[in-house]
Amino acid sequence: MGASAATASAAVPGWQLVTASSPASSSTNKVTIANCPSGKQPLGAGGSISGGVGQVGISMLETGPTPPSGWLLSYEDQDGFSGSWS
Repeated sequence: MGASAATASAAVPGWQLVTASSPASSSTNKVTIANCPSGKQPLGAGGSISGGVGQVGISMLETGPTPPSGWLLSYEDQDGFSGSWS
């Protein structure tokens, strides 16, 4: 599972892409947080899941001001998934 918080776009001075990843495992739920560098604020967030074969989904994707970050909450469906995903 990965999360990213973009602090601006390529057309905006000071733009920086910040990323974070979770380790691959078979955890039922995961939270991944990408913290912005000092002085930066998130303008948006995105995420993706590797593995999970249709049994893992993103339940929440948000940005927040304190600390400035983007975060992603993902989960396995009601049947679960025995393999590793991130």
